[in-house]
Amino acid sequence: MLAQRSTACAAAQTAPGAYAFLSPPLDRIRFPAAVCLLAALVLSCAAAACSTNGDPVVERSSAIGVSYCCGSEAFTLLIDAEHHNVDSEADPPRGILFDSNRDGTVELYEIRADGTERRLTRSREGEFSRTPAWSPNGSRIVFQSGTRRTGPLALFVIDADGTGQRLLVGGEENFFSPDWSPTGDLIAFRVDRGDSTVRVDAVAPDGSGRRELIAEPAWSPAWSPDGEEIAYVASGDGTWNLFLIARDGSRRRQLTHFVGEAGAGGPAWSPDGLRIAFNSDEDGNSNIYVIDADGTDLHRLTSSPAMEAGPSWSCDGQWIAFHSDRDSSFEGEEMSRGFEIYLMRPDGSDVRRLTNNTATDAHPDAC
Repeated sequence: MLAQRSTACAAAQTAPGAYAFLSPPLDRIRFPAAVCLLAALVLSCAAAACSTNGDPVVERSSAIGVSYCCGSEAFTLLIDAEHHNVDSEADPPRGILFDSNRDGTVELYEIRADGTERRLTRSREGEFSRTPAWSPNGSRIVFQSGTRRTGPLALFVIDADGTGQRLLVGGEENFFSPDWSPTGDLIAFRVDRGDSTVRVDAVAPDGSGRRELIAEPAWSPAWSPDGEEIAYVASGDGTWNLFLIARDGSRRRQLTHFVGEAGAGGPAWSPDGLRIAFNSDEDGNSNIYVIDADGTDLHRLTSSPAMEAGPSWSCDGQWIAFHSDRDSSFEGEEMSRGFEIYLMRPDGSDVRRLTNNTATDAHPDAC
């Protein structure tokens, strides 16, 4: 996979979000990268369809190229037909969000490829901010916030620079696991009423138009890149497994078939919509796995005796961020450090630690 960026859209359009796609699907046929990129950019900058809120519109396709414009920039994703290849020259993603208690309370942070970090939230005493998620165009962040003791847990939205905090949903219920739709028009989340009633709802970024997405008890909703399906976790037979359901509630299907005490959690779609990463304790402790979106080719990416969870793909599909305590050590019964943020390739290779402190850094969002 090869990701390229251009500013050619600035001359071709003024409305953000124009997009175009190369088609038809071409199985096992390769073209020179320069030819693919040129064709993708021409189509992208000629397109007239735009997202009105500035969030890029991306559609899942088996085509060799997917292009879209966001503001003045055009982004092109070139995908080979096998979709498992890794671009060894790809740079690590920039702007990975995560939460950390390094300053005494759990707050939101951003770390960039050069290692620089910045703190985004400053909660009041007794409160916390966690599980951040980027909007599709990177201009906003949704996250969970509440008090340590009493709750309830609400969802908030802030601008990318940490300003402009506003309530998304709150009240007597508890809200978890927010995830933006790829068009940026909806945010899905888990609702827990505290009486064992759990479901997945969605709401517009301004807090309006709340609706039910998944009626059954469901956790960790994750939109597919084309916005047509939602991956989630459910426990129909006592074991946590991954499921997919169409946006309209139809075509429910089970992806994993773990049994017993093993289970799955934290699904995250690859940008091309062909694979889903998740964490599972199928082999005794939590590791990162990946499965094709059709339920085939399940395999484990990490093999650490540590706890590893929270996978998140980079926007170009070349990296998976996750949190792990693989570098923790114990002094007596006390752990000397908590989770850190790591990167690895989609095949599990080239693992890199991004954060290094005695606090707990967790729940990365790379795209």
